[in-house]
This record gives sequence, structure tokens and C-alpha cells, in this order.
Amino acid sequence: MRTSGALVVVLGLAAACGGKAASDGTSPPPPPPTVGSAAPAPAPPVAPPIAMKERWATSIAAGPRIIDFVVAFESAGPAWTARLEGVTKEPLPLAAVTLTADRIAFTLEKPANPAANEVYELRRTGDLAAGTSTIGGARIPARMVKLADGAEPRSAYERPQTPKGPFPYMTREVEIAAPDGGTLAGTLTLPEKRAPGAAVLFWSGSGQQDRDENIYGHRSYFVIADRLTRAGFVTLRLDDRGTGKTKGALGTLYSEIDDAAAAIAWLKTQREVDSKRVGMIAHSTGGMVAPNVALKQPLAFIVSLAGVAIPGRELVLLQQDIAAEKAGVKLPAEQRALQKAIGEAAIKSPADVKKLLVDAVTKQYQAAAGRPPSPEELEASIARPLAEATNPWAVSYFKIDPRAAWKRLKVPTLLVVGDLDTQVPADATIQALRKAHGKKAVLTTKKIAGVNHLFQHAKTGLTDEYIEIDETFDPGTLDTITTWLAEQAK
Repeated sequence: MRTSGALVVVLGLAAACGGKAASDGTSPPPPPPTVGSAAPAPAPPVAPPIAMKERWATSIAAGPRIIDFVVAFESAGPAWTARLEGVTKEPLPLAAVTLTADRIAFTLEKPANPAANEVYELRRTGDLAAGTSTIGGARIPARMVKLADGAEPRSAYERPQTPKGPFPYMTREVEIAAPDGGTLAGTLTLPEKRAPGAAVLFWSGSGQQDRDENIYGHRSYFVIADRLTRAGFVTLRLDDRGTGKTKGALGTLYSEIDDAAAAIAWLKTQREVDSKRVGMIAHSTGGMVAPNVALKQPLAFIVSLAGVAIPGRELVLLQQDIAAEKAGVKLPAEQRALQKAIGEAAIKSPADVKKLLVDAVTKQYQAAAGRPPSPEELEASIARPLAEATNPWAVSYFKIDPRAAWKRLKVPTLLVVGDLDTQVPADATIQALRKAHGKKAVLTTKKIAGVNHLFQHAKTGLTDEYIEIDETFDPGTLDTITTWLAEQAK
């Protein structure tokens, strides 16, 4: 480092001036140079700066997933350079690099499309940093953690509840024929006790989820399946269509019901399973699937994890009300009326939805600009909401009323839902299921204090907290589920 070089020079000067002082406190003058004598020795060279290196595990959100990579910093002076490792075969150079005691920043440039540059800005505290990555104008969460020398890359987001082997049970990769000719792929876990026992099929919520229902690295179904298998249950969790190893076209809630019924039928044929003690654990919109499966394949029990208990067209209105309340505003009556009308129109025809959107956008332009929108402006305004409201899955979500199935069932049911759930509000869900269930004596409902839709302890319950919370699933709720299932499986 430069400090070392300075010390070398100083020490050299000190040695040159180290002669004994004269009695009067002055140094004797140096002797005059002698003709032909050797020239003075040159000063030793300044040592070059010592290179500094740091490696930081970096993680960003990508939809409901996390992308992990490493940023390697290097400096041979006051400026740092960096490169991104682990995403492409060759490291990618980074620009505008800053690494200080309280700030980390860098940019991944994309010369072919500068608008898609990835700009990272994080506040550093010790060996941790948190902030955002701005990609194409969208800001997403980012986190970094400094790696020790020689440490293996890892995610910057801690998920301490994810089970780690070795496991005291067997796992088996399985494939199940789907009714439409596709293949449902997943993991079967088998407890040490091999006598035919109770079995549980897991079913996920909306969107394409893998068998672990992995959301921002939170593998909640893996956590629950591990606990239940240790408690003696056979468990089956499957990749949704469009993810993992499952094969087949994306469908609707109706095709999900058929797929789940096929998986239940398959489970009942396994020699490790008591066919009379097979049930489901279903999360979110999986709560619309499970009671309808029970009408096709008798179930011994259902655990509804914040399961939707009303039609989607009604739930969307509640979600909008909650979002407005959390933001400290009131949802305009016109907007709420439009959403209600869209939900009702979606179950009739796409043309009805399009007319509603065209009328709404035209009215907005007239109020704001004093003119109707141009054809291009109109198309740009309605394209996305029209596609979202009229895709086959959304139409089935708006149309299916799970209360109709619940009224026909007498299946022992446990509903657990968090009081901070902003996606499936607790009170409305409990009330709907209590009113609809065909045999209230076998219905148990529990509102869990302080947890969100993923059953994490949270502050607001809003979805932007999911990635930042290290907890995957509330242990108390996991205890409740395990104890209740053990009673049903006797």
C-alpha cells in the first residue's frame, strides 16, 4: 500500500541523517565530494499498492423468485472495479462502481439496450447491504452480504427454516398421468414406519408454483411436508403446470380440480397409504380447488391455509379496499363499481369486458384532455386489463363459487388465516366458510395473530414484505396443523 512506500522513504532518510550530533547540538557538515568517488546510492523504490479484493453474495427479486449471483470487487488504489459472476459463463464487467463503508453501487450496462441497464444502489451496514435494483424503470429489492475468504456463494436472503438433510424418511420422485394427457411431477415422502398410513396432497395458490410453493426462497410446502413426514404422514407435493418437471398446457381452476383429483386417486393406490385417510392441504386459491376435489374423490380431511372461500370477483373488491386502506386513501366509488362490473362481465364474454374498458377509458380522456382517445391510445390503455380479465384462468377464478361445494361437504376441515392477510382477509373468509360448510361440527377456524398471507410474522401484511422476512412459516401455526391432522388421522 502507499503507506508502506512512504515508510520506506522515511526510514531511508532517517538512516542517512543518523550521524552523532556535535556537542553544540549541530551536525558536522558533510565532507566535500572527492573527484572520481562513487555517486550516492539511489533511494529504494516505492512499493506498489496492495490489491484489495472483496466478494459479495447478491440477491434480487424476479417475480416471486430470487436470483443469486456474486459481485467481485477489486482495488489497487482509491478506485474500485467489479464484475458480476454466476449468471453467465464469463464474468460481466460492471460500471460506476462505488464501495464505501456505508454505500455500494454499480451498474450492469447493456449497450444494445441502454434502457435495460441494471442500476444497483444499496445502503451498507458492516458486512450487509440492502437497497434496490432499477431495471428498465422498475425498482426491485436487492440485498448483499460479504463473503468470507474462500466461502461458497449463497443467497443473501436467509431462509433458516428450509429443511436440511440427512432426513429420517424416504423421498421418491413421481410422475402421475393428468386427465388431459399431461404429466404431474412431484415428490412423495414416506415416513420410516411403512404400514399404510394417512397421506396429504399439497395444492398451491395462484400463479405457477413449484412443488415447494417457493416464493422468494420461502419453500413453505417443503417446511410443512418435512414436519408432517416426521410425524408419520405420507406427503405428495407437485409442480404446477408451467413449472418444474410437470408437463402439459396451462389451464384453469377447473383443470386444477381435475389434476388434483387424479393425484388423490393415485395416492389412494399406493401401498404405503391408507386410502381411507387421504386429504389435502391447500393454500390461497387452492382453497377453491380442495372442496371441489372432495366432490370427485372423497377426502378424509382438508386444511385450508388462507383458502379463498368466496368467488374471485368478490375477493378482488375486498383486496382493493384493503390496499386503499393501507395506503391511507379511499377507493373511488367509480373505480370499485368498474371492478365489480368487470368481474361480472368476465364470466359472460370478453366483448362485455372490452366494452366496459372502452367506456371507462373514453370517459377518463374526456375528463382529463377534453377529447376522446385516439385508436392507438385506446388500445394501449385497455390491452393489459383486457388480457388479465379475460384469460381462461381468470375467468374460472371469477366464476367458481367455492361455497357451493362446501355446502355439499361434511369433511373435517381446518381453516387457518392470518389477521394481517391482505390477499385473503381473515374475518370475511372465516365468516364465509362458517356459513357455507355442510357440517359445522367438524369445522375448526383459527385466526392467527400477527401473520400475513404466507404465515410469516409481519408488520403490515403487504406483499412487499414477503421477501424481506427471514421466517418462512409460523412455527405455532405449523404446530396447530400437525396436531389437528394427527387427531383426524387416528
